[in-house]
Amino acid sequence: MTDFAGHGEVRLGSAEAEIDMGAMLAGMTWTNASQLPTKDYEISLEAMKTVGGDFFCGLTFPVGTNFCSLIMGGWGGGVVGISSINGQDASENETFQTLYFEPNRWFIIKLRMLEDKLNVWLDGKQIIDLDLAGKSISLRPGEIYKNVPLGISTFQTGARIRKFSLKKLEAPGK
Repeated sequence: MTDFAGHGEVRLGSAEAEIDMGAMLAGMTWTNASQLPTKDYEISLEAMKTVGGDFFCGLTFPVGTNFCSLIMGGWGGGVVGISSINGQDASENETFQTLYFEPNRWFIIKLRMLEDKLNVWLDGKQIIDLDLAGKSISLRPGEIYKNVPLGISTFQTGARIRKFSLKKLEAPGK
C-alpha cells in the first residue's frame, strides 16, 4: 500500500486488488525496483471504477531513467493521457482524450514501453501512439512520486485491479 496522505485501504486477494477511495490519492507500489525493466516491456491489467468520480487507474511506470503516469478517467472522470510530457499533464498534452468509463465494468489496459515509443491500448483499441524522441518525460508534481518505480493509484475514487502482468520484451517492436 502506498503511503499517500489520507489514503484508502488496499486489500490484496488471490485474484485481484481492491483500492478504497482515499481523501485524495490511494494505491499500491511495486517495491522491488532491481527487477523492473526501464524499456522494452509491456504491462497489462484490468481495472474497474467502483466508486467516485476521478481516475481509477493512474499507472506510474519507468521511461528510461524517468517516470510518468498513464491516467485513466482523470479530471472529473473522463480524461485519458500521459502525465507528464514536456511538463504538461495528461489534460494538456498530445495524448489527451476524453472517454467514458462506466462504473463497475472491467476495462482491459495494455501499455508497451519501447526505447523511443509508448503505446497504450484500451479494450484492444490503440488509444496512444507516442514517439518519445525529443520529449521530456516526468511525473506530475506532488505525492504521485510515492508510486515510483511502478504503481497504481486512484484519486478520490475506489477501484479494483486484476490480471496485472509485466513482461520484458525480448524482440522489441515485433
